[in-house]
Amino acid sequence: MNSIKTDDNIEVITNEEVVSYESLDDSFKKANLLIESKYKASLVELKILDIVLARIQHKKYVTTDEKDGSTVCSIKASELRNMLGNKSGSFYTQLKPVAVSMAATTIGFEDNENERFVFLPLFTLVKYENSVFTVKINNDLQPYINPSTKFTILDLPLVLKFKNKYTLKLHELLYSCCYTKKKIGNAKLMPQKSDGKHFKVEVGINELKFTLGVVDSSTKQVKKILSGQSHPDYDKAMKYSTEKSYDNWTDFKRRIVNVAVAEINNTPECGMTVSYEPVKSGKGGKVYGIAFYVELNGGKEKKKIEEKKEQASMLSEDEMFEMHIQVKELIKESVSIKDIRSICEAAKYDIEKIETAYHIAELAGHIDNLVGFMIKAIKEGYAAPVKKEKKNQFNNFEQRQYDFDEYEKVLLNRS
Repeated sequence: MNSIKTDDNIEVITNEEVVSYESLDDSFKKANLLIESKYKASLVELKILDIVLARIQHKKYVTTDEKDGSTVCSIKASELRNMLGNKSGSFYTQLKPVAVSMAATTIGFEDNENERFVFLPLFTLVKYENSVFTVKINNDLQPYINPSTKFTILDLPLVLKFKNKYTLKLHELLYSCCYTKKKIGNAKLMPQKSDGKHFKVEVGINELKFTLGVVDSSTKQVKKILSGQSHPDYDKAMKYSTEKSYDNWTDFKRRIVNVAVAEINNTPECGMTVSYEPVKSGKGGKVYGIAFYVELNGGKEKKKIEEKKEQASMLSEDEMFEMHIQVKELIKESVSIKDIRSICEAAKYDIEKIETAYHIAELAGHIDNLVGFMIKAIKEGYAAPVKKEKKNQFNNFEQRQYDFDEYEKVLLNRS
């Protein structure tokens, strides 16, 4: 085993293993502060952050540092590799520069509570040891890791689909502005009047460049201008930035905005259609902002979403999220979050119907399509058979006692 130490925050030890990753069944809450924060990162780094947030909230591979109480998340390198879709070359070799960059990542954000702009390191430890990738999140960011307010619920499988880092950032930014369930304390990107489906989100072009990570906000001059300000002057900060990439509006539009918008519009799972227009200072003037027009649940997805709203009209987004977690804990087999949603929708979020369907599935023994069986059982009103005194097992764990003969008759009659 070869060990490499790059600095105090990074220790990399080579010893790869290959294990298949079977499930991407995670939705997670991301604080709007993190979504709107300004920092430069690669697509892999952005995805890893979202993976870490999902793992922490689902309490997978998470511990607490006994010294300072900060949150530590560890993920097997083989699992991380499969989640990121990496199939070639040495993953250790590819992950090493990512770890180095993550350890040095400093994010800038508007602290609305204290009316100031703050820069903080995102991680205090990044380590790759014994084929396990570990990060420790800055304890000052703890309130934003599993937030109770000012957040947006995102799907990890969708995040992992994106092929462009600017698409990922833009989608999260626009979706957070259109996410109507948690608007208390939302930042100034709050959309203008909306009918609940159509939103206008206007943002200054220089602020957008910092938010997307086109320009690094953590350089010395930029930090000096932005730090401590209650109303950050992004235009002034841009003038003192050492990076001049995409300084021309036409180039920025063609290489960044058009590419990100196109990927969003060509990814049905995003559930939105985006268009935009430049905001100019006077007729024919300089472009100083962009007005994004977002239509939620457009096209083929509209009918599905409307059905979901009707089925769960009495539940809030948070309550549905909690129900998904409850169903995930109930079902011991590996089931994706998409399938969990389908089961909940079929039962109109009635947990008793879901529990009954699952217990019937347990009694049926081997089932090729568990999700399909449960949905059919819910829709057709399968009832649990009468109890008897003998014991039965399903997947090697004790279950309730039922009359299998009567249950077989029920299934035959249903079919």
